[in-house]
Amino acid sequence: MSAERNQNEIGLLARLARWRVVVLVALLSTVIVAYACGYAWQGQVLVHRRHVQDRVDGYASAISDRINHFKVALEMARGLIVASHDVQRDEWQAFTTSEGFFNRVPGAYGFAYVQRVKPEGLDAFVQGVRSDGMPEFEVFDTDQYEPLAYEDYAVIKYVEPVERNKKAIGLNVASIPASSDTMRRSVDETGVAVSRSFRLHQTGESQAGIVLYLPVYPIGSDLSTVASRRQAVTGWVAVSIAMADFLAGDWASSWHDLDIVLCEETREGPACELFVSPQIAGNPEAVLEAPVVARYTSEIAIGDWAWVLHG
Repeated sequence: MSAERNQNEIGLLARLARWRVVVLVALLSTVIVAYACGYAWQGQVLVHRRHVQDRVDGYASAISDRINHFKVALEMARGLIVASHDVQRDEWQAFTTSEGFFNRVPGAYGFAYVQRVKPEGLDAFVQGVRSDGMPEFEVFDTDQYEPLAYEDYAVIKYVEPVERNKKAIGLNVASIPASSDTMRRSVDETGVAVSRSFRLHQTGESQAGIVLYLPVYPIGSDLSTVASRRQAVTGWVAVSIAMADFLAGDWASSWHDLDIVLCEETREGPACELFVSPQIAGNPEAVLEAPVVARYTSEIAIGDWAWVLHG
């Protein structure tokens, strides 16, 4: 009996050992499969994040390229002013509405010539513009901000397309803080300067936008010093960009499915939202306050400012 009992116990132990091996192999296989699935899922997540980040970076690069196109167009417009000495309204209209010109600047809200006017020459300036086909022309300061004090006027003399920019004709942009600062920097730094964002007068304050300014000097002017440039400047060519219209353009259609918030940054953090995708309008926090692992950013250097594209 004892021998038979021992034999049964040995058999039981052997079966248990075999089952233990089977269980261990099954558990190990489960762990390996789970790890492999987790690794594959993590790989898919990384691939997806890389794809989305690449798209956000591509959008940021396209925005920067478009801004550079505006700068080239401003150089062309300045060439017209300098070569003509005294551009008339019909010349400015023919130039800025030509097919080749506006093809370079899709998304531009308005192209303007801003003339510097001494206080003592204001009446003569106004009469001259009225005689050039604008009998109701008047010069006025901004009513959107507390007007700045200024020595000379900087008046929007011509702007195209006229239909959507009528409200800006005659505006003394020297009274607008963002514009006054930008025009000064364009002269001091000898090139195109980009404004901080502000509500554009001609959109009825409905859109945030920016304005690029390029100073105009008579041929032969002494441009060797800041003081001489400030003395010589006679005006500026300028392009206004209404951000919502700009980023809704056909050129940006490849990115319209992205949930995007474009912010202008300062040392203190986001100064303002320049643009929010229509599908998240009213809820930009869905992007700005998303967890870090679900957020994508790309920085754009625009003149003296930094824009950050959040996606």
